[in-house]
Amino acid sequence: MLRRAVAVAPLSVLVLLGSAAAATAGGSDDPTPYTVTADGLTLPEGRTFVENDHVNVRYVVDGVTLSAQLHVQAATAQGAVAGRSDVLWSELGLPAGRCITWVQVSGFNEHFGEGGQRPVCSAAPPAQTAVPVAPLAPVPATPVPSPAPASPAASPAPSAPATGAAPATPATPAPTVTADAAPVPSPTVSGAALQATPRPASTAAAATVRSQVLADSPRPGGALATTGGTLVPLLGLATAALVAGVVLRVVRRRPARAAVARPAHRR
Repeated sequence: MLRRAVAVAPLSVLVLLGSAAAATAGGSDDPTPYTVTADGLTLPEGRTFVENDHVNVRYVVDGVTLSAQLHVQAATAQGAVAGRSDVLWSELGLPAGRCITWVQVSGFNEHFGEGGQRPVCSAAPPAQTAVPVAPLAPVPATPVPSPAPASPAASPAPSAPATGAAPATPATPAPTVTADAAPVPSPTVSGAALQATPRPASTAAAATVRSQVLADSPRPGGALATTGGTLVPLLGLATAALVAGVVLRVVRRRPARAAVARPAHRR
């Protein structure tokens, strides 16, 4: 019984020590041992950043929630924070006009923003005021002169008709000269060539026939010629006389041509 009481006493002491340690560690909603401002973060006195420390931040810009992180590593640019006890939000790339709403630092259970802390905001950058520019004086537009109306073209003066000019006389056409037909050679008689000669007998016969016809025409008194009914026989006689005259003329020319054709030593 005594041994059991001695064993329970050390166990009770360990439980009490554990409870006290838990009470001193605090929770995430307890006041933070580090300081958060609008410009940056500062660790408690005697504490510095070491290799592999990290800080997580949430912030709001123009109503949009964004996040950033610091991870202390010698191989990166953020390794320069090692050995320091503070860091600026601008070193993490946070813009001006931000509001820090939540912060978590490695090695601490307390989180900024979970214990009723209000966001801390930086002043917004001053708005750039536009430099007033003096208005330019309006330049009056130069009126464009309207083109002058084109003057009507002068009508050409009528040309005066030439006086004293004689009318052109039409050219008199030259008479057309027709060559007389070549005389047709008469047929040969007994193998001798006969030259073509004019035929006056035919002209005489034609004149005789014309006289006969005129003689047979009606007379003014209304009486007919006695030979008026024999016109056809008269034409036959005239034709026969014409043929006889031609034959007679040819026969007469034969002795003369034969005499001309004989050689001179036979005369």
